[in-house]
Amino acid sequence: MTSAARCGFIFVTGVLVVACSSEHELDVSPGEADVDEAAAGKADGSSSQKAELKVVIDSAQIRRARSRLSLLNADSETRRIWFYDTPSLDLYEAGVILRAREIDGAVDDSTIKLRPFEMSQLETRFRSLDDLKCEIDRDPDSESTACSLKSDVGEEHIADVGAYLRQVRGLFSAEQEDMLAAHGPGLTPTDCERLGPIPARVWTIETDALPKKLTAELWYMPDGGQVLELSMKVDAADADDGMDALLDFVDGRGLDLDAVQGSKTKRALDALAGVPVQQY
Repeated sequence: MTSAARCGFIFVTGVLVVACSSEHELDVSPGEADVDEAAAGKADGSSSQKAELKVVIDSAQIRRARSRLSLLNADSETRRIWFYDTPSLDLYEAGVILRAREIDGAVDDSTIKLRPFEMSQLETRFRSLDDLKCEIDRDPDSESTACSLKSDVGEEHIADVGAYLRQVRGLFSAEQEDMLAAHGPGLTPTDCERLGPIPARVWTIETDALPKKLTAELWYMPDGGQVLELSMKVDAADADDGMDALLDFVDGRGLDLDAVQGSKTKRALDALAGVPVQQY
């Protein structure tokens, strides 16, 4: 690992800039709600298909990572992330994720995600939906295809569902429920328990060391642990070079990867299963 550079911190028009003497400059800002890239990945095998590259930082180095990447609480976007599944995680085991996000300062949303799954497996009636996204999820050890459908959710609806004032199914659109019925294991949102929330902080990092903006997402787990994931979206054709650049970026800041890479969602679901919502 290379040693960390010496850095100075200044504020320019409200944005924290980290000026480093032997590294690329970092611009850190609150994470944005996911940009709609529905068109990306709708042409099978085309150069427009996206790959989301992800790495999980060693949990023992999260404090160091936050310092070296200047991930300050004041500069983060805060979220509360809920999942909906059976107590034995039957949906997840069948390759389906139902999720909703309360996003401070932005529109809340819900998502159904199928993984592993490709556009060619999707029923034709879903393929042209505006909020459909099919892409590649890739970490240093593996990759998987996924298709997801997102929908905006009314203010306070997610919190009301968490407080048992609304039904889970009210968070998902008719198209999302149809997609679950067509490609899921025969369960509906009504069959699901509320799992969550997972509090999270999100930052956006822009640097000329990377070809695209980097998202840093920190999840606070129910057991007191934390998961810090760095992710970057690139064209699928550029995934190899993008992953190399991301790994070099992490290595150049003296950070190690967690021994177990892969989905932070699975870690969250394992931690949440059987935990009563009321304790949050």
